[in-house]
Amino acid sequence: MSVLLTRAGVVRDDPWRFLAEDEAAADGADVVVPFARLRAEARLAERAGRLGVAIAPGDRVEEIVDKLPALSLIAVAFPGFRDGRGYSTARLLRERYRYAG
Repeated sequence: MSVLLTRAGVVRDDPWRFLAEDEAAADGADVVVPFARLRAEARLAERAGRLGVAIAPGDRVEEIVDKLPALSLIAVAFPGFRDGRGYSTARLLRERYRYAG
């Protein structure tokens, strides 16, 4: 299990589990699924537990706007030090689509 460092400087267990494209999403678990899987599986939001999505550079957030209310976490990938596409994605989510999670 991984750990998180909170804004208050406290270390705690990370409840989020990143799932592979074909890995089962256990009911009640807090899971992060790949972008393509979120688009393909409409029933993911109906399961118990929190839902998150992993967004890679090139993923079009416009394609999941209808799913934003069901998302507790959005993990935006930054594949390289100079790759600023993640910042653009985050700005779109906050300013245009009013994501506050």
